[in-house]
Amino acid sequence: LQIIPSMFIAGAVSSIWLILPSMKADVADYDELRTGKRREGSLNAFYSWFIKAALTAAAGMIGIIIQFIAKIDPSLEVQPDAVIDRLFWSYLLLPGVLLILPMFFLVIYPLNRKKMTEIRDELELRRGEL
Repeated sequence: LQIIPSMFIAGAVSSIWLILPSMKADVADYDELRTGKRREGSLNAFYSWFIKAALTAAAGMIGIIIQFIAKIDPSLEVQPDAVIDRLFWSYLLLPGVLLILPMFFLVIYPLNRKKMTEIRDELELRRGEL
């Protein structure tokens, strides 16, 4: 049963590794337009640190979250059926809920294709490339 949620979430996780590098490039261009400096190195360093911090926090908090949701009693040799039910629903619902929040941020992300075309054209004009 542990494989089933992974199959459903694999597409979303894969899209993270496709979308984020594109967003980093957009942010680097936007930053250059505002500041006149290219700072991809700093942006990539922050991105790498943030991914590592998020993965570490997730690994460290999973036990606390499962304990809070499932209310596992470690003194019992066999857990009641209610614990298994709560774990089942948390494995089913929690990933979906946690994916809705990033989707909301993608909807309000201000650097769309039109805006990036304008930014790219302005940067090329500044550099005399047009």
